[in-house]
Amino acid sequence: MNAGAVNSAQKRDGGPKRGLAQSFPSLAALKREREADQEDAGRRWLAEEVEKARSQGYQRGYEDGINAARAEAAKLYESARREGCERGAEEGRKEAARMIDALRGASQELSQTYRSVLSELESFSLEFCLGLLKRLTGANPLRKAFLIKAIKEATVALKPAGVQVVLLNPADMALVEGLLGGLNVKEDPLLEPGGFRVEGGPLFVEGSLSAAMAQVEQTMLKKKPTRHAMGSHGEPA
Repeated sequence: MNAGAVNSAQKRDGGPKRGLAQSFPSLAALKREREADQEDAGRRWLAEEVEKARSQGYQRGYEDGINAARAEAAKLYESARREGCERGAEEGRKEAARMIDALRGASQELSQTYRSVLSELESFSLEFCLGLLKRLTGANPLRKAFLIKAIKEATVALKPAGVQVVLLNPADMALVEGLLGGLNVKEDPLLEPGGFRVEGGPLFVEGSLSAAMAQVEQTMLKKKPTRHAMGSHGEPA
């Protein structure tokens, strides 16, 4: 049987052609199926890209937020640090000023206490020395030493005129006996113990141990306020 006969037979009964149409989809169906697959693939790709973009955006936003938060925290920390340093420095200056004021006050109080103690000590020392001098004035050894030295100096002062007589209180005669180098010594009850008078012509020299002690006392009393007015290093306070 040739090809033409077969085709004619198939056209008459329609059997073979109908069976092929039911077994294989048409081109349009395949196209639609392919387009549907492509559309589904496109939607899936788009959904994946959107999700990827969302994830990346979230991650980027999260990182940006963290970085921004860190930057802000760093600024706040630096600001707080500067403020703390400034406050600390100010408090330190105030505390140092308070300490300096306290030290100055303590120094002034100490200086006042020192001056007070020094004044009391000087007064006590001066009174002690003056009391000791007054007691020594009546002591024979001191009167003896004073009279011998004072009379010898008087004879030197009167040397051009020469010494005629040395007058002493009767109580002092025995103290200088034989110690005045042969001078003419006589008693004079008008002279106080420890007093003397050396005469040479129209000139004379007189004095007494009590007068010398009084002069020493006056000198010490005059120096006392001068010491009070001086600082601890010898400078005016």
